[in-house]
Amino acid sequence: SPRGGSGSSSTVPRRGAWGVVPASPTSVDAAGVSLPGYAPGYKDQNQDSALLLDAFLSSRQQLLAVMDGHGPEGHRVSAFVRQNLPFTLLNQLVAGGGGGGNGGDETDRSGDNGRPVQRAMQRTVASLDAQLAGSGIDVASSGTTAVLCHVHGRQLTAAWVGDSRAVLGLPEAGAGASGTGGRGGGGSVRWGGEQRGAAVGASSEGSAALARAGGSPAPPDQRAAASRGGGGDGRGGGMGWRVAWSSTDHKPEAPGELERIEAAGGRVARSMGPRGPVGPFRVWFKNEDQFGLAMSRALGDLPGRQLGVTATPSTASLQLPAGDGPAVLVLASDGVWELLDN
Repeated sequence: SPRGGSGSSSTVPRRGAWGVVPASPTSVDAAGVSLPGYAPGYKDQNQDSALLLDAFLSSRQQLLAVMDGHGPEGHRVSAFVRQNLPFTLLNQLVAGGGGGGNGGDETDRSGDNGRPVQRAMQRTVASLDAQLAGSGIDVASSGTTAVLCHVHGRQLTAAWVGDSRAVLGLPEAGAGASGTGGRGGGGSVRWGGEQRGAAVGASSEGSAALARAGGSPAPPDQRAAASRGGGGDGRGGGMGWRVAWSSTDHKPEAPGELERIEAAGGRVARSMGPRGPVGPFRVWFKNEDQFGLAMSRALGDLPGRQLGVTATPSTASLQLPAGDGPAVLVLASDGVWELLDN
């Protein structure tokens, strides 16, 4: 029987307008933090934004997102996406129903539960990009990444653009069913989504949102251990956590991304310093050292559209193992991932 949440106490899934409604959820603890960088003389403003809604549509659903802005007005771009994301997604869920997507990278091996939300997230990202173009914010020289996740019981739906990343962790000792794990992980979640190799970019700031699902809330000291990747919930056996799934960063040199950029007339190369190439790979105009975006997908950055840089998100639908075992979901900008691996 369910340990928390609202709604029916039945454990039999019910079918609603957006697919199967999960049984009453286990408890979800969520927290977020955003810290400015401290590299001398680099940035004096935190351009990251984070969103954490512990009741989205209902008390059984959560919406988490992290945006990492870049460029002169990157802080305004990321803040605009944070402010407009909830209503835009709500509108797409209601108006779009279970309609077709917009051509984003989407597969689903977890059943039909997450598909309508995946499609709504694709349309949401496209709508936010269009809204930015008419917002009055300078998106010719600024933009943002975005990684968002809708949590509904034990069904997770993620969408991402750029190099902000989502990582799902399960206990090392957790029993696994079947499925395909993500980068660095095993196979106790069923998932659907694009998986490609990627490199981690660089930033001097970082934001992170963390959600923990389990049968009952963990004590504060155990939550801290879970966020560090150690001990964690007692039902995890005290053996730490493992990566069960991870999104893939949209980097210019990644297979598929590089081909798209070059086909559109763009060029991928590192910046040239006095002693040769330095820093991450970037997208440039073919015959000019201009633009220089260190990711292959982003919201805003309008000149990149003619170079193969797109706002089309990758999406994934994830089904956690049955039962009330714990899980940890981390969404963070590259300012975190340049210092910590998955």
